[in-house]
Amino acid sequence: MTMLEIRPIKEGEFQKVLAIRKTVFIEGQKVPYEIEYDGLDDVSEHIMVILDKKPIGCARIRYIGKTAKLERIAILKEYRGKGYGKELMKFLVGHAGKKADEVTMHAQYYLLDFYKSLGFQPVGEKFSEAGIEHIKMKKII
Repeated sequence: MTMLEIRPIKEGEFQKVLAIRKTVFIEGQKVPYEIEYDGLDDVSEHIMVILDKKPIGCARIRYIGKTAKLERIAILKEYRGKGYGKELMKFLVGHAGKKADEVTMHAQYYLLDFYKSLGFQPVGEKFSEAGIEHIKMKKII
């Protein structure tokens, strides 16, 4: 039986989150190191997706007033398209909703329909971030 766990990281697990982000963003999408490691990790809450005791995904949440900004949402390539990203997003919204009234993110544009299917709405026009097309999205909780 497959065991999926999504939860805030525990002490000593931050390096696992960084390893996933390095694989997905720096190696996979060629995001420059300086952009990926922006100095905001210390003021963020980190979430990990664990499948059968193996870390396969992550995200971070920054709380800005009553807004939760979802960032660094990543699922390792071999686990995409299996519903784990959807489960991660449901967890993030529910978890952030304990402290925030709305959730925002800079979503990669190619995932626009995925995020819309989860109740997020685009805000403004698409823009480039780290050389990748993004669009701001938000969801009122």
